[in-house]
Amino acid sequence: MHPLQNPKVRAKYYEEFLQKSIIIESKFKKILKKYFNDQLQRLRENLGEPSSKRKNLVDDIFYFENENKIGLDILFPFLLEILRESGQDTVEFAGLSTFKLTSTIEATLRERAEFFINKMNETTFEKLQTIFIDNLNNAGGGKDLIRKIENLYENTITKSRAGTIARTELQVAIQQGKFAGYKQSGISIKIWVHTYSQQPRNWHEEMDGEEVSIDSVFSNGLRFPGDPQGPAEEIINCNCTI
Repeated sequence: MHPLQNPKVRAKYYEEFLQKSIIIESKFKKILKKYFNDQLQRLRENLGEPSSKRKNLVDDIFYFENENKIGLDILFPFLLEILRESGQDTVEFAGLSTFKLTSTIEATLRERAEFFINKMNETTFEKLQTIFIDNLNNAGGGKDLIRKIENLYENTITKSRAGTIARTELQVAIQQGKFAGYKQSGISIKIWVHTYSQQPRNWHEEMDGEEVSIDSVFSNGLRFPGDPQGPAEEIINCNCTI
């Protein structure tokens, strides 16, 4: 029998999972916020004393490929370590001793990291572009432009977006580790465990205890919670586990 078939075991399992997730998320948010703060500083340095009125000035200060590389260098190692720890916890839970972090598992997580970092910077770039155009159309000065950029980072990016990104991408790493750990343990089934969070999904709550074979998808079409192949409405801010 899979131990998570027992509702009492499942309840204790998700409580321990949530407690650990809160600690990990706090650490990752600090790393992510530092990346955003450093990015803002790079923008300030590249902007200098803005006097140009060209609409595409943002292209001259936001070096897209460089920002993606910096983001990957900073964020990916942390996510990879979280995946490895999650896989190790899972094989130990299943009664084995060692989780093997294969090149395939690492490559899959790296591909996801490259994707979300690129999307993250695309969104930032678009918001900056809007600010530059608005500043140009309203004849704003250089100081106005800098103030608007700083407000974007302080009030939108580091406060709201950082939390959502951290929670979602950690979930991807953690659950990929769990899924791989169960497969390496030779367990033939997986069980969905709903965790009560600040933003629960009713249908995820109804799935609590749902059992499928290890290579099948659950009733919502996901291989596991946070499945990067799933739609945003299924994975953003999800705290469920297997």
